[in-house]
Amino acid sequence: MRLLACLLCSALLACGPLDVNDPEGLEQCAGCVSDGFDDPAGSGHVFFVEDYLPTPDQELTWALDIDEDGHPDQALNHLSEQYQLLGYNFTEFVRSGSMLGVLELAGVEAPYTGDDDAVTAKIYQTVDADHDLSNNTCEGEGCAQFTPNPDFMLNGQTLFRFGPAPIVDHHLRIGVNQTQALPIDIGEDIILPFLKVRMEIRIPDTLDAIPAGVMCGAMPAVALDEIPLCEIASGAMINEDACIDESSLAFMVARLGAQPDIDLDGDGLETYEVDFSGSVLRCHDADGTVIEGATCLSDPRIADGFSICASFRGIPGELILR
Repeated sequence: MRLLACLLCSALLACGPLDVNDPEGLEQCAGCVSDGFDDPAGSGHVFFVEDYLPTPDQELTWALDIDEDGHPDQALNHLSEQYQLLGYNFTEFVRSGSMLGVLELAGVEAPYTGDDDAVTAKIYQTVDADHDLSNNTCEGEGCAQFTPNPDFMLNGQTLFRFGPAPIVDHHLRIGVNQTQALPIDIGEDIILPFLKVRMEIRIPDTLDAIPAGVMCGAMPAVALDEIPLCEIASGAMINEDACIDESSLAFMVARLGAQPDIDLDGDGLETYEVDFSGSVLRCHDADGTVIEGATCLSDPRIADGFSICASFRGIPGELILR
């Protein structure tokens, strides 16, 4: 496929005469056949992520192992099942228009039959282009149109370009370096940062939808400490009169006994110590350092995070660039 594309590129796009038997010629060809990374925004296959499900698709398991230790990582998912945290509210964020994510697959070669040497996944934080939520999931002219949030764009490109990576047997698997955060904007000036992001996406021959995808990552404890519990939780255990003053992290640690499960600073997992009433007494850094008091939760040395995964589906969409 690359050889054919290379020859077509030489003939049609004026990349110059190419000798595919010559290493320099192949290198020139590689520069001519795009992997999509630098393609203009919106020029690939664009999908609006119409919903998120807190239970990951069990056929897409690769992304679940965030720390690559051979075991699935879904700490916040397990809490969500019991206490309706985060994942249970993602779809509501979409329906309310506060969380509108767009995924673009760039660099997919035609004809596509389930495999591609190198493509790029681009993620956009967007706003509704016509401010009409009712037509975000319809099909046809004027439907599913979104404008990229300029705060997450630079020089005409989204800040979040992942890849290039191959599509193998209709599956795209992408892992992101832990130093690059993927912020999820859920509105009300609240952004949830995810690190160590991994994605697995099933891509049909028709390229007309994303029937299944899974995205996993780790949310740093310090981020959860800054988010009021009311913003990400609901359910019987939540006191709506008091939760605005309670951090999500304090609730998870003191009331649910949660401990970080993803090492984000490379020194091993940290732990939290609570008393019989559920109040945080101290934090234990993995190097043995003990930080006293409940404020230890916001200490920068306590940097590890909690794993979370979500399934998603995508429908055809359009980026409106302004």
